[in-house]
Amino acid sequence: MKKILVISNYVPKEGFNYPGGLCPLTHRRKAHEALFSMQRFFDEKIFWKIIKVEKYDYFKLKSLCFDTQYDAIFCSGSPYNTDDNYFWIKNLKKVLTDFHESEIKTPLLGLCFGAQILAEVFGGTVSKADDFFTGETSLTLTTESYAETIIETRTFHENYIKEMPPKAKLIGHGPQKMPYLIQFDTHIWGIQSHPEFILSEKKSNKASNNFWRSFFQKHFF
Repeated sequence: MKKILVISNYVPKEGFNYPGGLCPLTHRRKAHEALFSMQRFFDEKIFWKIIKVEKYDYFKLKSLCFDTQYDAIFCSGSPYNTDDNYFWIKNLKKVLTDFHESEIKTPLLGLCFGAQILAEVFGGTVSKADDFFTGETSLTLTTESYAETIIETRTFHENYIKEMPPKAKLIGHGPQKMPYLIQFDTHIWGIQSHPEFILSEKKSNKASNNFWRSFFQKHFF
């Protein structure tokens, strides 16, 4: 059995228009259930340790992220933006900066908000788009390894990574050439979209699952 630490950034946000009219607590629960469904990408059974980021101070959060008993760390999406002035966002940025500068090589993945946080930690910039991107869209893989492969993916975001960090590698882009799959370091990755959600069409879902399964098995334990 493998252990994944999930930093849940789905902190309830007053005034946020939750998808499907969900309340904040239901949205968080369903987001966690979707993360659990990523079991389909792995051969081994996954033990998911989910922590609610707003419940932890900087020192406890750092202790958990630096705990080498975990085989991987996932930093989730969020209804918040990376420049929102909340203590837990500041704590998260500092801990991820410390993690990046440490000798720890536990694979780390940022999803949506998590990817944007990592982009800032590594020296990139995040900005607000003119449109809100939601629903299913194409992810075009741009490296030679994938030879312009296109898969469908689920997305839900307004902010986006405007400028890539200097040493980051773009693996795939989404609508308007926005960075959607990024390698920040040998063991640190970001995905702007949400591979945890199942797509509507069976054919698209199969192709997407095959890609993500290959991706996670190659780069995560």
